[in-house]
Amino acid sequence: MITRTSFARSEWDPSDFRYIYSPKCRDLPEFVQEDDCIVNRGGPEAGTYDYVSMITRRKLLSGTAITTHCSFEKYGAPLIVLTDDVRRGKTGELRFGFHMEIVAYENGVNVWHLEPKPGDVKAEAIRREKFTVPAGKIITLTVRPMGKKLEITLDNYSFTVETDYLPQKFYAGITACEGINRFYDFVTDEA
Repeated sequence: MITRTSFARSEWDPSDFRYIYSPKCRDLPEFVQEDDCIVNRGGPEAGTYDYVSMITRRKLLSGTAITTHCSFEKYGAPLIVLTDDVRRGKTGELRFGFHMEIVAYENGVNVWHLEPKPGDVKAEAIRREKFTVPAGKIITLTVRPMGKKLEITLDNYSFTVETDYLPQKFYAGITACEGINRFYDFVTDEA
């Protein structure tokens, strides 16, 4: 079953997703709506960029493909996030426990395993695939967890990562990181 959520104005219901934050986030920002997408705030004039994540309300099964069409300005890192470890913060907000990030950026794709530490995160790079990803262009990032491996495709570049960190049931979502990132849709293809 394929489910596609367009992030264009008036075409999606924000209540279909839940905002979730890294243990090191002090602010709890949300995405900003543009005509054809959602975007994080910030920029050179602000000196910072909002780190924003949201995940599905229900768990997906291993074998489900997750796709997003996204872009970044100059320097950015739009990503797909997977987790089965959702915790509550001090004010009731959702916080990541263990999670994985599959990150598109100007020099390729990085795959990260992240574990919470008090007020911080321990990050381990699982894989770094180096190739040029153009800024300002809409790209297609797809991730399919399959047992103990991740099948990853960014536009026409594909590779597989083996890992023991993958849950069989997980929440999936998107994160805007390290610059201005736009997300145009979120698609799940359940096996």
